[in-house]
Amino acid sequence: MGTDKTPSPEQFWQVFAKEISERLNCISNTKRMRLYDNDKKWTCFMKAAMKLIIDKLHYNKRDFCTEYLRIDYTICPGESPVSWDLDIAIEHENKLYLWEDELTKLLHINCGLRVLIAYYDNKNDKDLQKIRTMIVDSIAKRKYYTDDQNWLLIFGPYFLNNDGDFVAYKLVRKEPLELTKHVILR
Repeated sequence: MGTDKTPSPEQFWQVFAKEISERLNCISNTKRMRLYDNDKKWTCFMKAAMKLIIDKLHYNKRDFCTEYLRIDYTICPGESPVSWDLDIAIEHENKLYLWEDELTKLLHINCGLRVLIAYYDNKNDKDLQKIRTMIVDSIAKRKYYTDDQNWLLIFGPYFLNNDGDFVAYKLVRKEPLELTKHVILR
């Protein structure tokens, strides 16, 4: 892919799900629980995973930036910031219900693929639907929204137990379509 073609939401999700699953399955359940429950360690885990994901999507390591334009992770092929094309913008929020600032940043960015990674209360059956509705409503209210924007919404369970897993949705004309599920946490 690299500079030739930005990955689709489905392609990104497949690589993300496989990489996170493989990395988590290499560690014991006890270590996994400690990692997942520690925001700082989980952020480091996700950053390292993102670098591998970007590599598997055939981008150069130099294309990967952290906190460029205050966005957690960006993939910008090109020789210098002036010639960069912002292919992918990724925002990751560890805290439950604190993803709105991340969504706002992504709403204002012109890029090939916007990825929001957030967490849902997997002890509440209606929580994921509520979050999806809030995000779709926020996007629909945008004055300058266009239907050709590529969005990938990835939600992980906030509570690491057997009651939830990561799920992903792509937005098509402001409607969330669930992507193929991948078992990541078990």
